[in-house]
Amino acid sequence: MARPFYVEHEYPLSWAFLGIGVVTLVLGIIDFTDPKTFDIGMWGFYLLLIAIICLMVGIIMLYSYTKRVREFNRLMKVKSRKEFIAVLDDLEYTAWRLPSKFDAKVAEKKKEFDMK
Repeated sequence: MARPFYVEHEYPLSWAFLGIGVVTLVLGIIDFTDPKTFDIGMWGFYLLLIAIICLMVGIIMLYSYTKRVREFNRLMKVKSRKEFIAVLDDLEYTAWRLPSKFDAKVAEKKKEFDMK
């Protein structure tokens, strides 16, 4: 089954949210400090609100993605078949929450240990 778009593209989406958040934050601050430079009326407050929301979403997405990738890499470092079998459920669940390229890595590791 195909994964949702936001799961397959979580890493670039998180950076996009961070970029949008930074740009709108700068524009909102410029509107408040010097309205003659960048005048959008009284929309500066809304720009700051959008910036804070985008920054929070981007930071949370990036943190959760990075945390899952680190967990995946930690689980993939096992050397013996017995350890691999012990962590297989956690490894498959972590790979399920990441883009599909991580499923291929799990399948490759299973093949390495002669598992189906």
